[in-house]
Amino acid sequence: MAVVAPTGVAAINAGGMTIHSFFQLPFGPFIPAPAQGWGGTAGIANNKHSLLKNLRLNSNRRQLIQELELVVIDEVSMVRADMLDAIDLVLRHVRRKQHLPFGGVQMIYIGDLFQLPPVASREEWSILAEYYSSPFFFDALVIKEANPLFLELTHIYRQRDEHFIALLEKIRNNNPSAEDLDLLHQHYEPGFIPAKEENYITLTTHNYKADAINKRALEELPGRPASFKAKVDGEFAERAYPADFELVLKIGAQVMFIKNDKGESRRYYNGKIGVISRMSDTEVYVEFPGEPEEVLVEKEQWKNIRYAFNKEQQQVDEEELGTYEQFPLRLAWAITIHKSQGLTFDKAVIDAGESFAAGQVYVALSRLRSMDGLVLQSRIRASSIHTDDKVLAFSNRQHSHDELKVLLEAEQQTFIGNMLIDTFSFVNLESQLSDWNQKLEASSVQGKDAAISWVEKQLGIIDAQQEIARKFNTQLERILSTDTDSLVERTKAGAAYFGKIVLDMKSSLKEIRDKFAVKSKVKKFLAELDEMAAGIERKRWQLEHSWKIAEGLLAKTPVTQILESMTVKPVIVTAQPKAKVGETRFVSLELFRQQLSISAIASKRGMTESTIETHLASFMESGEIRVYDLMTEATVEAIVAAFGKYPGQGLASLKQQLDPSITYNQLRIVRQYLDLLRKQATISS
Repeated sequence: MAVVAPTGVAAINAGGMTIHSFFQLPFGPFIPAPAQGWGGTAGIANNKHSLLKNLRLNSNRRQLIQELELVVIDEVSMVRADMLDAIDLVLRHVRRKQHLPFGGVQMIYIGDLFQLPPVASREEWSILAEYYSSPFFFDALVIKEANPLFLELTHIYRQRDEHFIALLEKIRNNNPSAEDLDLLHQHYEPGFIPAKEENYITLTTHNYKADAINKRALEELPGRPASFKAKVDGEFAERAYPADFELVLKIGAQVMFIKNDKGESRRYYNGKIGVISRMSDTEVYVEFPGEPEEVLVEKEQWKNIRYAFNKEQQQVDEEELGTYEQFPLRLAWAITIHKSQGLTFDKAVIDAGESFAAGQVYVALSRLRSMDGLVLQSRIRASSIHTDDKVLAFSNRQHSHDELKVLLEAEQQTFIGNMLIDTFSFVNLESQLSDWNQKLEASSVQGKDAAISWVEKQLGIIDAQQEIARKFNTQLERILSTDTDSLVERTKAGAAYFGKIVLDMKSSLKEIRDKFAVKSKVKKFLAELDEMAAGIERKRWQLEHSWKIAEGLLAKTPVTQILESMTVKPVIVTAQPKAKVGETRFVSLELFRQQLSISAIASKRGMTESTIETHLASFMESGEIRVYDLMTEATVEAIVAAFGKYPGQGLASLKQQLDPSITYNQLRIVRQYLDLLRKQATISS
């Protein structure tokens, strides 16, 4: 499987690669026809010939694409029709399956077409309009051959108010009534200025408006700003930065989290708004209205990856190219409607009167949990509510549950049947041999002629078997469609015949390896030879186990069971993984269990002692840490007494009543301890 997305930020957030990078697509429009020659689109747009001519795939990327079973495209609403046809062209070409849409790869498209549309400039659309009825992905030519099933997730989690849900549905579908707009305009307050503690965020249509609001609000706060620069390691394109490279904050600044808390406590979520309560050169704390505990914000790490095919383990690996580390925060007095996608707000001031893109009004309003937190800064005209008619038509193509069940069962059988037929295809093995042959030609290793001679002999053997394999697969296709009773018998016969050829190939390659293993300066050559051996072994294993597919088809075994029986599960030895950002407190706990003191852990990890104390205190509820592990009994008793003597006072007032050596962090930990005792007492009673 590979996950791709149309933009760098979307790809980083989805944990995948950009479409252009993965498929090596050039930028600019793609036309699914020959170039028009002088005065036409030649040089302006790419076509089938120019795209394939300039395709630069190394052997690993080519083999990766050949072995792919599934491609997931995230944020598909932004994928233009011509880009999908370009993907189709590359997959058919590299996989050598010109007759199959996407070269036989299964596709999953994920996104909300009512939100961000694809972008096509006037010049680009003047070229593409001749071939496409709209820029949307579902009008790609390949979709006519491989029409996707449309599955809509209908359960609403964000809103609970049925009236608000009904209103949003009307806006989404372009049919709000005058009464609906009147209901919205009950929340119209053009001069509204929210109180600072109410944590409203303004959603606006343009970047410059949001930037101006945030800049002005930050400047109005007292105190000096603090700047936190992101840490970038390796390759990470600036256009894909998921957070501000330089984050400028002040105490009292309204901020929004741009990532979910992955820790067990789930203290914040993507879109949660809070206020900076305190900062140091390395630490940032955020507090939320109505919540007693402030949050120590830890830096998050985003990865830039690319996919590679691991020939030895015969699997797709993610290769980390670079990382981006920054606090998962952004100033949140204002944000553009586009950037608010996927976020949830309790209170928002919406300025959507200048809405220019389809779906903007719907996106803005649907960020709110209810209309109670809605303030309209500008009136919403009926003309601002517009959803493309083609999107509406496409979204109405839903299948019933019964239809989907029948389709799924039929397509699963087809998939398994194709999997069986592919077992007797030697296209990928032939491609791997050809790639290695090219490497050998350029290699300087002594004695390579024996390896070249072996490769050429194997290519000759495969070439001689291709016609036999083609006829055998034609026979299998006929049996699958009519006479399944003979399927197992023919499969075993084919596996025995072709298996002997592959086994001979494996044995003769081992003889070559044994000869080279005693030589010096052949480490790289042996690694390439082992990759070749892994490819041969995989084909041998597929042939040997092909009868399991045949038996499963005959017995109508559930597809998942057939797939599990056919999945190669190699033992992979990996290095101990680095602790993920957000799980760093577990590292502190492990070091504490190794009898290291808090100061020693802080020194070892390059953190402050208060940070380590906070990490450890989070384990009091589970019983893994006691409050007395973090401070002396005398200190705990003194703080407990102060809380009892001065109830309701803030930490600053309490600290003045105590020994100067007692820290704010110790006060917070004891308060957390007392809250835990009260909670336990409530449960017991």
